[in-house]
Amino acid sequence: TMAAENPDFEIDEGKLEELLGTHGETLRTADVDIIHKACKGIGTNDKLLINAICSRSKAELVEISALYAEAHGKPLVELIGSECGGNYKDFLKAVVTPSDLMDAQIIHKATSGMGCNETLLIEVLVGRSPAEIQAMTEKYDAKYDKGLYDTLRSELSGNLEDMLLTLAKEPREEGSPDEVDEDAAKEAAEKL
Repeated sequence: TMAAENPDFEIDEGKLEELLGTHGETLRTADVDIIHKACKGIGTNDKLLINAICSRSKAELVEISALYAEAHGKPLVELIGSECGGNYKDFLKAVVTPSDLMDAQIIHKATSGMGCNETLLIEVLVGRSPAEIQAMTEKYDAKYDKGLYDTLRSELSGNLEDMLLTLAKEPREEGSPDEVDEDAAKEAAEKL
């Protein structure tokens, strides 16, 4: 490193964090400008839009969405809805929507209408950490008339209902596979 090679070279950690923070904000602002340019006028510059959106993390896209709404008075997800169509629109909207809100919307769609899409419910609830389930539950409960737990209870039955309600109400503890109690797992399997 430069500091090791040059004893006179010192890194001011506070200054470095400030510089990186400013740089990140500048990148987000540039992304907002690129997205606006890609959608301005007749038609959409899809390549520009895809590059600006799909090269960012969910956390970065949350910032970009907020900056876009602030700068242009329209949520980014709404812009995408008006500029794009079909599966392309659905994909981009899913990419820019925060994960907890997207999960809540997926659960709602899976439980709307006649019956429910049990496979989708399993995929969303089983594939999430306890913190993600908690955040999704909060978004769901705030967005829809019926809470997540009550929705699942009314749509499911049997062992699947028991399992998914348990996950929604009391998410499992996080841990690595190394922390599995082999004897307890064997005992539970024998009971089944």
